[in-house]
Amino acid sequence: WANGEIFEYFLHHKKEKEIKLITDIHSLNEKELQFIKDLDNFLNNKGKVLKFFNVHNGKYQNLKEIL
Repeated sequence: WANGEIFEYFLHHKKEKEIKLITDIHSLNEKELQFIKDLDNFLNNKGKVLKFFNVHNGKYQNLKEIL
């Protein structure tokens, strides 16, 4: 999928305001991390909140809190 298609999927098919993902942010490579940052920014601009499960503390957090 192209990035735009993935962004639209999260925008239109995930109806909740808060979208939760489980991944170890610290294990992503630079390209993957940039994609996640772009997705987070896109969804925030659309009024949605992207949260990630932080494996280090067992909580869902915003990307900025983890990085």
